[in-house]
Amino acid sequence: MRILSIDIGGTGLKAAVLNRDGDLVSDHLRVLDAATLSRPDVLVKTLKELVAPFKSTTCIAMGFPGVVMGGKVIPPPISAPKCMQATNSGAEAVERAGR
Repeated sequence: MRILSIDIGGTGLKAAVLNRDGDLVSDHLRVLDAATLSRPDVLVKTLKELVAPFKSTTCIAMGFPGVVMGGKVIPPPISAPKCMQATNSGAEAVERAGR
């Protein structure tokens, strides 16, 4: 099993591939640029570029500050990128990334 693991943080994006035991089996890539998180369309475009090198993964795990309620991200007010607030950016990102 190869799990594409994505972290959408308050200051940037990170991605890597893990095995079923949680061991890193790829390079760890990151985009540390707050501008990336300014708008959903920019986030989705950057996320798509970030995950493009990771081929043949079995599933995706994505983490971000907040919870999903009714298909929308409800972030804690301090830590979440503004473009993630009350949007379905996570689902949109996965769909647009073709995964």
